[in-house]
Amino acid sequence: MKNKIVNRALSLLLALVCILGVLPLSAFAAEGLDSAPGSITQKSSAYMTIGGKSVRYKAASSTINNVGLPYVFNEQVDVPGFGATRALCAYQKGTLGPAANGQKWNFKNEADSASLKVLLTYIYSCTYGDFTAAGNARGLETWTQYWSDIWFLVAQAMSWYYEHGIIIDVNSNREGFIEQAAEEFVAAMKLYHETYGQSSWIKDWSKIGTHSIIDSSDGGKTGYSAYDYIATGVNMVLEHPEYFHDYHLWIYEWDKSQPWKLAGQSGTPMQHLLVAVPGPDDDSDPLQMTVKKLEAGTNKPLSGVTFTVESADGSGDFSVTRQTGADGTITLTSEADNLTAGQYTITEEDVPEGYVAQTASQTVTVMPNNSVSNTFTFYNEPTTTTTTPGTGSIRKVDADNPTVGIPGAVIRITSVKLDDGGSFFGEYVTKDGGYILKEDLDFSKLPTGAFLAEEITPPEGFILSSDVSKVKQPFVWDGKTDVSLVFENSAKVKVVLKKVDEGGQPLAGAIFLVLRDGQIISTEETQADGTITVSNVTEGHYEFVEVSAPAGMDCDKSPVGVHVDAEDLQGEQTIVVTKVNHHKRSLTISKRDAESGEPIPNTSFHIRGVNLGYENDVVTGADGKAVLESMPSGCYEITETAVPSPWILDTNNRKTVWIDSGKDKDIVVDFVNSTRPGIRLLKLDGQTGKPVSGATFLIEEVNGGFSDRRQTDKDGLIVLEGKDGVRPGAYKISEVAAAPNYVLDDTVHVVQLEENRTTTIELTNLVKPTLKILKVDSITKNPVAHAKFQIWRASGETKTGDYHDLGTFYSNENGEIVLEHTDPGWFKISELEAPSGYSIKQADHEFYLAAGETKTVQVENIPLSALVVYKYDRITGEPVEGAIFQVKYLSGTSGTGGGNGLDFENDPKMTLTIRKYIKGTNREPLAGVCFKVTEGSGTPVGSGDGTFYTNSAGEIVIEGLEPGTTVTAREIATVEGFVLDGEPKTIKIKAGERAPELIFWNERAGTLVIQKKDKVSGKPLANVQFHLTYADGSYVDYDNGHLSSKGLYQTDANGEIRISGITGTIIAKEVKSLPGYSIDPATQTQTVQVNPNDTQYLVFYNAPAGNFELIKVVAGNKEKRIPDVTFEIRRAGDGGLVDTITTGSDGRVTLHLDAGNYYAVETGCPKEFKLDPSRHTFNVKDGENTTLTVENKAFSGIQIRKTDSVTGKGIYGVSFILYDSANKPIGQYTSDDRGYVYIEGLTDGGRYYLRELDNPGYVPDTQMKTVYVKAGEVTLVEWQNTPITGQIQIKKTSEDYNPMNGWPAGTPIPGTEFEIYHYRTGNLVDTVRTDKNGVAVSKPLPLGRYQIEESKAADFYGLDKTPIEAEIEHAGQIVKVAMTNKALTTNVSIKKTGYAEVMPGQDIRYTFSGIGNNSTTALTSFYWRDTLPVQAVRLNRIFTGTYNAPGNYKVVYKTNLGGGEYRTMYDNLSTAKNYTLDASPAALGLASNEYVTEFMLVFGVVPANFTQVEAPKVDCKVLPTVKGGGSFTNAADVGGVYNGQWIQAVTRWTTRVYGKPVVPSLPKTGY
Repeated sequence: MKNKIVNRALSLLLALVCILGVLPLSAFAAEGLDSAPGSITQKSSAYMTIGGKSVRYKAASSTINNVGLPYVFNEQVDVPGFGATRALCAYQKGTLGPAANGQKWNFKNEADSASLKVLLTYIYSCTYGDFTAAGNARGLETWTQYWSDIWFLVAQAMSWYYEHGIIIDVNSNREGFIEQAAEEFVAAMKLYHETYGQSSWIKDWSKIGTHSIIDSSDGGKTGYSAYDYIATGVNMVLEHPEYFHDYHLWIYEWDKSQPWKLAGQSGTPMQHLLVAVPGPDDDSDPLQMTVKKLEAGTNKPLSGVTFTVESADGSGDFSVTRQTGADGTITLTSEADNLTAGQYTITEEDVPEGYVAQTASQTVTVMPNNSVSNTFTFYNEPTTTTTTPGTGSIRKVDADNPTVGIPGAVIRITSVKLDDGGSFFGEYVTKDGGYILKEDLDFSKLPTGAFLAEEITPPEGFILSSDVSKVKQPFVWDGKTDVSLVFENSAKVKVVLKKVDEGGQPLAGAIFLVLRDGQIISTEETQADGTITVSNVTEGHYEFVEVSAPAGMDCDKSPVGVHVDAEDLQGEQTIVVTKVNHHKRSLTISKRDAESGEPIPNTSFHIRGVNLGYENDVVTGADGKAVLESMPSGCYEITETAVPSPWILDTNNRKTVWIDSGKDKDIVVDFVNSTRPGIRLLKLDGQTGKPVSGATFLIEEVNGGFSDRRQTDKDGLIVLEGKDGVRPGAYKISEVAAAPNYVLDDTVHVVQLEENRTTTIELTNLVKPTLKILKVDSITKNPVAHAKFQIWRASGETKTGDYHDLGTFYSNENGEIVLEHTDPGWFKISELEAPSGYSIKQADHEFYLAAGETKTVQVENIPLSALVVYKYDRITGEPVEGAIFQVKYLSGTSGTGGGNGLDFENDPKMTLTIRKYIKGTNREPLAGVCFKVTEGSGTPVGSGDGTFYTNSAGEIVIEGLEPGTTVTAREIATVEGFVLDGEPKTIKIKAGERAPELIFWNERAGTLVIQKKDKVSGKPLANVQFHLTYADGSYVDYDNGHLSSKGLYQTDANGEIRISGITGTIIAKEVKSLPGYSIDPATQTQTVQVNPNDTQYLVFYNAPAGNFELIKVVAGNKEKRIPDVTFEIRRAGDGGLVDTITTGSDGRVTLHLDAGNYYAVETGCPKEFKLDPSRHTFNVKDGENTTLTVENKAFSGIQIRKTDSVTGKGIYGVSFILYDSANKPIGQYTSDDRGYVYIEGLTDGGRYYLRELDNPGYVPDTQMKTVYVKAGEVTLVEWQNTPITGQIQIKKTSEDYNPMNGWPAGTPIPGTEFEIYHYRTGNLVDTVRTDKNGVAVSKPLPLGRYQIEESKAADFYGLDKTPIEAEIEHAGQIVKVAMTNKALTTNVSIKKTGYAEVMPGQDIRYTFSGIGNNSTTALTSFYWRDTLPVQAVRLNRIFTGTYNAPGNYKVVYKTNLGGGEYRTMYDNLSTAKNYTLDASPAALGLASNEYVTEFMLVFGVVPANFTQVEAPKVDCKVLPTVKGGGSFTNAADVGGVYNGQWIQAVTRWTTRVYGKPVVPSLPKTGY
């Protein structure tokens, strides 16, 4: 980089303007945080955009890209106690969105990566300009928008590195981490520039590496690389921690108690957020500055010299005046003087008599941690008076900066002519301050006379002046007159900074830090010609960093510099670096009306510098504008804080702008405001439509804030305007008080008020109703006066509830009672007293009176004339209610008003008591038992349906039974844990009989315990699922049937299911085991009989499944593993998908599989390797480990992935032509069945072109694509095509009559499933299922040929695997295919025969015949089993027989001591061989008291019509202890599974045991 100026902030790159909004909504808080807040709140969330496009970041790491190209979010969060900042995504697969604004994320953990902390410290500090005082003093720059964009992309990428655990540790491998981050820097730059178009000199970003020049002012000859940028930041944070705050990296996770608000994304996890927050400032290290004053030539301390030290920017923030003490120093400290790191000007104000004052001020930089020297030395030369001898001094200074003395010059002094005639010769070296010290040359001892002083050797890095007068200086020393000789030298190599404005005019007064290789070597101020000269240059990189600009100019802290190498130092030259300053720009805020565009005065705004310390408040003038002059460059946030009425304060109208003085453009920001909304409420009579005045309304904002009560005026109006404080939003309008004589409408109305608009709402009220009661004679209908009524009113909402007494009322002469303008609701009127001569016909009336209604209720009275009949209990004399009499008028005069009394008597009714007790107790009562009680005729007893429940005393008491009634009581439901006693009992009720009763007893129900154990270790297995049913198929539900579980249970932590309170035959079936275990079909289902007061146990065992490991290695180098390779694991038999797995970082992946045959097929791999689509078969055995190693061939070149734009799946058979950079064809290539094209053998990197030739079934993409290839690397081209589609329609009907469901031939068959495959690739493209009409329709498919295969038949139909071809030839075509299925029947059979009669101790043989699957379809889990009558026989041997279909099977058995567990007797037997198996206890190694109870032949899947050929036989031994005269039965069964249902059959054979005939004894009668 020879003598070239490097400017990182390239004008070319800065011209690419984009607004990403990466900066936060508010600045960092003044103080950092020591600990993480418990939660943070989302302020805003949006996709990060470049040029209006959402950023999908393509990382340099395949680990990240293989997860999917992630979106980058601009996530702003509020951190309590700190403020708003940008958060990074800490979980690559998570989601975010603005709908979650205001929601909380809770603290999870602190990120423990030193690498990520270093990087984010640098990025956040430079983005927000948030440095320590030392960092600010160092002149560290705040980035422009452009650099913030690039670096935040890097920050996000490295956060994902941390998530995936692949970030390199900066402490142990700094270079490796820098290289890793630099790769992402290149990726970010590539994304940014390829989005906007190439930069002017980088044409091919694919050729750019981490050490390539990416930032240049001369077309890439000199400049910075991504590695340079990352190294600068990382090294600065690690080597100068004093420049930066100590950042915390905190990770937060979404609070799951909150409602999900991201519509359409409920299946996606919410993003974890990572925030970088600085800790509080650490002021523990004191800062000290020392000003030292020495006498020139002697280095003697000078006391009494007065200095003023003040801040260099002229702000007056710091100013101290002090005098040097006896040691010649002034010391300022942070504790005593509030000294901070920064730039200061030191000015000598006064010196003691006898010394020459130094008038030039010096600008210095004070830094902590001794990173620069904080001691600044000044020299004063003594003066001569008439009373003192003369003095002499010789000094060497820099010709470009005469105030700076240079040590190391050799000065020779020789005498020309001495007064004493002698001679003098001496050579001296300049030292501190450029002086020859008095201790080396004491003029007072020098002889008087004429001398010549000559510079013999210049200081290192300087040259002798070509002006002889500056090299040789004569002088005369007389001992009285002062001699002061100054030699000037120009540096051999100088670096000159030239400071100019945008017009090229020099700028004086700008303060710069001068750095060499990153270290501050001086602080300088530009001279009148705008220059700063750095002399004594050595090899290294020199930079100038502006820390203070001249008045009116913008301070640009971006460094400019040059690298000086050894070659540069060989000659003499001046290297000039130019720094341009721009005038500060103005910011104008304009405020206008949203509708009219007229200016709005007196609007207040707050302006805050987001990345610089700036705060200001302004108010717009009469022209609606507020102008701020001389604004520093940076990011500003403008917030509207107050607006005059009637305009609306827009709290969301916050704008962020960038002021860039380099663009020489003033900034104008427009704000518009809308007027406040209004409400016009009109209240009308609901019947007449006339205005209603006096109605009171409450109007309030839904979300709180505005609230006001108003009353309608004479016109029925309430009007609210902007001046009343109404704002846009949702409002609730509630009527709180109705107008006089009107009914209150308590409906809450919600309206949305919009700005610049008055909303009108019309509401109605109904007048209060009127109730009129009319009392009339029931015969004449004439009014009846003086009838006494009581009136009640209840709620208007329901008939139930409390009535409120309105008082007592009397009918007037017109028979009327009138209640005007009463409240609506339910009314009850009750006639209390009839007028004289009348009786009450109906005392009570209940009705509803609606608003606006006038209701007349007519009530009748009956004239008096009565016959009174009395009914009494004959025994008790009590009145009897409810007896019905017939009264006939025989003779006499009617209507006299007199009365006659008749007395009747009856037998009393009886009471029956039903009692319920628990059997086995001393009459312990049982409550809650349900009985059905009927009379002998079947009529229910009582007023209901005859259902009664026992009370806490176990009793049912039934009163009022007629004597002579026959009553039957039957228990119809008992309580949990007890057995129903369904036997009815009958009793006849007799008159006068005391306490008739019926007594019932209940037995307690039984208990079932199911135990699940590991077959190998015997340990209990929790969370295994079982399905329990009764023998009739009904479910065994939770809580005795109260909670429906559909019979499903899970084992507890002890591996048990314990069910109490049940009886009957229970069928237990294991339906779901644990991962890593397999279900044995032979023992999957067990049956048990649970009796009352009984506990039964069932034990199930699971064998652990085999463990499968797949290892992916590089072909030719098996030691090198390949991560991120995806496989589908499928069953070898039917190709069914078992699981999809992906190799980890070590190239390995494991999976638990049931025993069986499988194959693995590769579906995805890193682009650096070639996909291997072949099948790799393997076998898994129970309890054993299986390892499969698969190789991949490394690949370099071009990889094309051709995919369907709708499905994303690869397209087969697409042809491409590859051309070189001169458009010369190289070759033609075709995509494979997964859409991949691999182009290898490209030895030259560079530009290539690809053209698509043909693509049947898809819209062709004829646009030629440009591809950049780098030798030895893979270039991935992803290319999509839009399909031209049609559909396939399949009609499925019954081929013949189906006896299972009764469907005739030709009936449409629902529920048949088909798989549709691409004809050429064999890839599955769709799965369909026929509907109720037997029709299945595919999704839209690209044009082409397909193969249709039936994958699942409907119930009672056979599966037809015959493939059918269909071809879609044109767009929109529906290809129809008709298919039929044959009816399917399921049936199995077995028959067992044996000896009809045996003797105890003899051998017995059983023969089996007819064993077979007689179904028209295959069955799974096929078996036949023999259950031995162990009370009578013991097993000796088994003759297995042969079978008509090839295959293998095994024999398993149980013993009396095996706990119900099957053991394997013999395995891997062939169906073609008839084996003789020794099954004796000795052969099986059984214990002395152990014997076989049953054995079973397990075949697995057998075809239709599978049957035995040679008959199986079983030999047993009859126990000698069997008693003669009895019998025993041997049971055998066979079964298999079709479509999840067991198909079974059972056979039995009973054998008699021979015994001697019993001869009867004859009496001893003498015969």
